Amino acid sequence: GGAPVELSTLDWRILDAVDGERDVAEIGARLDEPLEAVGGRVRELCVAAILHLHAPPADATMEARGAIDAGRFDEAAGRLRARVRRAPQDAEAWRVLGLAEVAAGRFDAAMDAWTAWRGAAPERRAEADALILAARTMMEALLDHRE
Repeated sequence: GGAPVELSTLDWRILDAVDGERDVAEIGARLDEPLEAVGGRVRELCVAAILHLHAPPADATMEARGAIDAGRFDEAAGRLRARVRRAPQDAEAWRVLGLAEVAAGRFDAAMDAWTAWRGAAPERRAEADALILAARTMMEALLDHRE
């Protein structure tokens, strides 16, 4: 009933990327656009009744933390691997994946996850480097004591 809505190029790109599975952060990463820009445009598209959002899916990282706490490390790692395949810039998922891998005794996989975390969150480089070093040290110590 109001004035016609004029869609920007970003609006069209967002609408093209919406598939019912991705969240706003994943869409922003896929489009290589800032989360704030994509979130603002998604909000405007919703207000204009062009786009309708459903409740967000379960938080895979939170579910994985619960699995880690319960000692289900493989389950946690599986959930987190699926999450980072869909959203490779999800720094927290990479960090927790490293924790799950260490808990399962997969130190190489943990170091890979924390290296990806370092790339997704460069401001946390020092923390990632410390965890990578700890995993490497533990792996080397275990290898030295196998004999």
